[in-house]
Order: sequence, then C-alpha cells, then structure tokens
Amino acid sequence: MSLFSQLIKAIQPMLRSQKDLDDQYLAEAVSVYDLERRMHDIDQRTRRSAGG
Repeated sequence: MSLFSQLIKAIQPMLRSQKDLDDQYLAEAVSVYDLERRMHDIDQRTRRSAGG
C-alpha cells in the first residue's frame, strides 16, 4: 500500500461530514427556541451555498 493511501486511511476517521457537524450543533441547543434558531441558521446556510 502506498504512503499516500496509508495517510488517507489514517486521516479519514478524523473527517466528519457536514451532516454530522450539523447534528452535533443541533444537539447542543439548550431550548426549543435555540433549536429552531439553529435549524434556521443551517437552512439559510444551505440555501446560500445552493445559490438560492
């Protein structure tokens, strides 16, 4: 196995998907209001990145 392949395999577990990051962000909400605000933030970010 090449050194590059070994490096990728070593780094891969440290990389987290945007969904995982969003789920963690939502889980840290301290109230329903905070959860709704966080959901809105994610929705706005997603819309901006999609060009809409």
